[in-house]
Amino acid sequence: MAFGFPVLCLVLCIIFVVLFHLLKKPSDGEVPHPCHTPPCPTHWFWYQGMCYYFSEGEKNWTSSQDFCFSHNASLARITKEETDFIHLLKGKDAFWIGLRRSPGQPWTWLNGDIATLEVLGDGGDCAYLDNEFRAISARCRTTFRWMCSKPDVLK
Repeated sequence: MAFGFPVLCLVLCIIFVVLFHLLKKPSDGEVPHPCHTPPCPTHWFWYQGMCYYFSEGEKNWTSSQDFCFSHNASLARITKEETDFIHLLKGKDAFWIGLRRSPGQPWTWLNGDIATLEVLGDGGDCAYLDNEFRAISARCRTTFRWMCSKPDVLK
């Protein structure tokens, strides 16, 4: 344990140098290398080739989808592989997702695929994720926060 503090200082110095080089702005004659381009826009989170946006405000389902569409995205489609990542970022709030149904029809994602995710309740024709990460039906005019998703720029 006697060498713990010097090792910690060395690690912190290395991190500082790496961050300095990553965050420094190029000089006038320097062109940034394309691989330094972030895969997602500012305020979006990257995970396995996808960019995710988690809103701060609330909108109804249609306005939420309009926001996503204006950013070349759609309300998020949740896969089993993404659940841990999304659960971590989403916290305890409810968020609209890209599930909707026509009366008497099965739940479908915005791309037309039939959902395998179980949607609980019969409160409406749009779905949100609740604080326990369950998909719940609600009236589309209800306001919740929302999450958008789109492929990253590297795809």
